[in-house]
Amino acid sequence: MDRRERLSYLKRIMATTETAVLGGGCFWCLEAVYQQMEGVVLVESGYMGGQIPDPTYHDVCTGDSGHAEVVRVTQTDEVMAETTEEAGPVVAAGAA
Repeated sequence: MDRRERLSYLKRIMATTETAVLGGGCFWCLEAVYQQMEGVVLVESGYMGGQIPDPTYHDVCTGDSGHAEVVRVTQTDEVMAETTEEAGPVVAAGAA
């Protein structure tokens, strides 16, 4: 596949995808599951919320920074519909 074909393919894929940011405790666990799912285009791990700008993994793991570990999942429209339909209640970080 040459450069022009790759660009055309990426444009088609991105036109039919949606993105969700999901928290579920450990982002490594979520990342591993979503990377194996058919229809998932991209999985990125990171942090959301918190009081410290640009926290390190250690900052977040102490539990004192207020951040939640999250993954941003880019997937096809069909996979997104199934995922959100099956998802349980959404709870903000720190709420229980």
